[in-house]
Amino acid sequence: AENALSIANEVSELHNAVEATQTLGLIARDEGDLGAAAAHLRRALAMAQARLGPLNTGSCRLDLASVLFDAQGTSDAQQALVAANADFIRCGARKYIERAQALATKHNVTLSR
Repeated sequence: AENALSIANEVSELHNAVEATQTLGLIARDEGDLGAAAAHLRRALAMAQARLGPLNTGSCRLDLASVLFDAQGTSDAQQALVAANADFIRCGARKYIERAQALATKHNVTLSR
């Protein structure tokens, strides 16, 4: 039981760190610093991939895709968006799937359903 509590605390701290780093990325985006925004979001994604589920990784990927589209509209943005959508489908997150689809439509990207 003590080990389970330790793991739960570790995951909770990681979740908080991911959210804080993701928020820094969104603030940087809102301030017009797309390079810093992408760096923060990539860091948040790397942390989320370590131990968090597809909703967290998908959320980071969706925000990263949005920033990358704003910065340059590259294939990196498309890849992040497709991966985010796959994450959301895996966990059945309909509202997030709708957000991904809206971003895909805006940038002429085809997503699986």
